[in-house]
Amino acid sequence: MPKKAQNVQKRGQPVAAARLVGSPYVKFGWHKPLAGHVKEQIATLTPMSDSMYMLQRHLERPIDALSLRNGIFREHRALADETIVSTPALDHLDLFPSVEETETMQKIAKYEAYDEGGSLFRLHGMFEGIRAREFLLLPIEIDNTWLTIIVRFKDDEPDHVFNTDRQVTDFAIVDPNPHGREDRRKSIELRLQYIFLEGCIEFSEDKYKTRHIDVPTLKGCPETAKWQSGLVAFAFASEFLRRLKTLVFRRSCSNDDKICTEFLYSPFEEQYNFNIYRQNLMSSCAHQAIEKSNCLVRMALEVPSGDAEYHPESFRDPDDAEVVSTSRDESYDILDENTHTLEFRTRPQRKKTPARPASRPSGPDCALTPTQPILHSPIWSPSSQYSPTSPNFSPPSNHHPPTSPSTLYSPTAAPVMMKYENDNTPSASRAPLAQMGPNALPEIPGLGSEAQDASASSLKRAFNDDEEEEDEYTKEPVEKRARRQSYEDDLSDYEDTEEDPLDSTPQTPAEDDDAM
Repeated sequence: MPKKAQNVQKRGQPVAAARLVGSPYVKFGWHKPLAGHVKEQIATLTPMSDSMYMLQRHLERPIDALSLRNGIFREHRALADETIVSTPALDHLDLFPSVEETETMQKIAKYEAYDEGGSLFRLHGMFEGIRAREFLLLPIEIDNTWLTIIVRFKDDEPDHVFNTDRQVTDFAIVDPNPHGREDRRKSIELRLQYIFLEGCIEFSEDKYKTRHIDVPTLKGCPETAKWQSGLVAFAFASEFLRRLKTLVFRRSCSNDDKICTEFLYSPFEEQYNFNIYRQNLMSSCAHQAIEKSNCLVRMALEVPSGDAEYHPESFRDPDDAEVVSTSRDESYDILDENTHTLEFRTRPQRKKTPARPASRPSGPDCALTPTQPILHSPIWSPSSQYSPTSPNFSPPSNHHPPTSPSTLYSPTAAPVMMKYENDNTPSASRAPLAQMGPNALPEIPGLGSEAQDASASSLKRAFNDDEEEEDEYTKEPVEKRARRQSYEDDLSDYEDTEEDPLDSTPQTPAEDDDAM
């Protein structure tokens, strides 16, 4: 009778054509076979390799306990003091069944033995790590939902009635699934009382503190809670182990044993990213296999063919399937010549001031009252008590001798109404009958004939200089145009000010207008 063809895959037999991503930094060595002892050791890594390969089947594949345990084992070994917490693998015992049963409790029940020293209890092997550690971190699955149990223990006085010598001080359940959450909590608390009692540990409600560790609620439907809650269980277990790292470090830096531990039960403040959780879990499982093989295996990037039944689209986010986004931090090219592409301004860009009118509007430039002297002009003019010909003459520090005529004496300025207040000044105001130029200069009261001649000659030289240096296109004196441009530049710093900074003529009070 011919034998039927068996579809059982043999260990080490390739099932699909594939390629590994090559690199000058790695040699695969396909031409040389593996040694016998290497093959035997690699065969023991099957559960660990399976835990990683399970995570590459589909993004929404329910998380298996094998993957979750191997990932947590690897994170546990990263602690500086591994004896602070216990992360046992108890899934095969089915400690938290969906229906009430007694078979499991009979498997882990303690029994009493007698010797010369008196009564002696023999406990199940799973309690060895639990009783020796301060914390217990235990992810379990109930009703297709993964949740995490956190327990803290301390030594206690022996109780000969219940045969306990340790007790629970802190207890927390992290359950991200809101559907049936309270029922699962009550079931776990009741079941733990009997489980811990078989390990000589007291779990009395009046002696432990219930901790509430808030986590974001899963927003998916109950059907997606299994694979989502499994990834959240690994993410929170990794976070709690990180907090234990902090506790170990603080204890190592202080001689005081009473280090505050309230931060261990702080909320899990993080937005869920299931794809990142899956990748981190896959990485932990891969490193777990590498470390357990004594580094005889290593990771490689595989390019599967069509026969591998690999579906990459199942790992992509449906919302971002058609979008290829690359972060600026990740896009780099050492051969890129266009490097300086970023603009930076030290000050905000100013708004351009509208151009000043070519000529001043009609009307008087200033209307001085009898109490306001003409010396308010921008050009410095000495008062009657100073004389340029005096040997002790020195102008005030905040004034400068005139080097060019101001707008008050400009030949293109409109007629200006002027008044002088002294003994020789008539009571009525007067205005110049013609435009003022280098040969038509007003007399400044209070100055002698020599000072008057010196002031007139200085103004004439200023007019002559401006007439000699005119712009070729605008026919405007060069020095005057430069000074006007400087004033216009200063206006840009005072955009919100409606006053003209060039107009230094004081405003005339209402009562002075009546006097005129």
